Amino acid sequence: DQIIIKNGRHPVIEQINFSEPFIPNDCYVDTGENRLLVITGPNWSGKSTYLRQIALITILAQIGSFVPADEAEIGIIDRVFTRIGASDDLTRGQSTFMMEMNETAQILHHSTPKSLVIIDELGRGTSTTDGKSIARAVLEFLYERKIKTLFSTHFHELTEIPIPIKNFHFLIKEEGKKLIFLRKLSEGGTDKSYGIHVAEMAGVPGSVVKRAFDLVDTVYNDEGLNGHVVKKTNQDEKNSILSNREEVPSQRKQKTVQTFLFKPKHNGTISVLEKEITEIDLESLT
Repeated sequence: DQIIIKNGRHPVIEQINFSEPFIPNDCYVDTGENRLLVITGPNWSGKSTYLRQIALITILAQIGSFVPADEAEIGIIDRVFTRIGASDDLTRGQSTFMMEMNETAQILHHSTPKSLVIIDELGRGTSTTDGKSIARAVLEFLYERKIKTLFSTHFHELTEIPIPIKNFHFLIKEEGKKLIFLRKLSEGGTDKSYGIHVAEMAGVPGSVVKRAFDLVDTVYNDEGLNGHVVKKTNQDEKNSILSNREEVPSQRKQKTVQTFLFKPKHNGTISVLEKEITEIDLESLT
């Protein structure tokens, strides 16, 4: 009931990413004190790639294949459960968060101590308080049932919950406001997400990035980026917003009207054609 991987690599990314050498990482998870691995760190640091590579190596081992690692000792796994990525299902009227909760429910109902569970940033599709609470409750549930779990998150408070979890993070080197991603997994949690830094690297306009840094330092954080305590008032926030906004000519707001595609008649009835269209099963169309 353990998974031990020495210098594991992602079998696909390693073959297609020629811009930089692939950095291998270890993994040790079991049904004892090492059953919950909580991984923190910024986007783009390698968390999702690491989770996927552990799942892929485990599946390859189950079919008797060679695995991309220096060494591997992997027991029998009955199922690999994953909750990764963000998507919705418009045809069924399910939002991104509802899809996330549906997949989580399947994991909680059907996983066993013989399973491997991979969860990537659970709870990001709702408010911070709700998301954090759901993520912690799921962690506690999996721990109680001794299920091998790799769990990545931006909720740094989860690294300090009162159950014996193993915290890991991906190493980052800071050079001023620039980041260098070392892609190496290291023990211990982190309390930084570097979201604004990543936004800048992705090409978000400099004025937006500067404004975001200002807001973090003055409005949305009692301890600014430089560590000093800032007392905020509503007037301070209002002044901050106004001082960063360019003056634009005042314009009369015009009320926009949403037109109906199929507008019901005054008596509430619809035509035969409209009835047929509304009864079409979108799932059966080809």
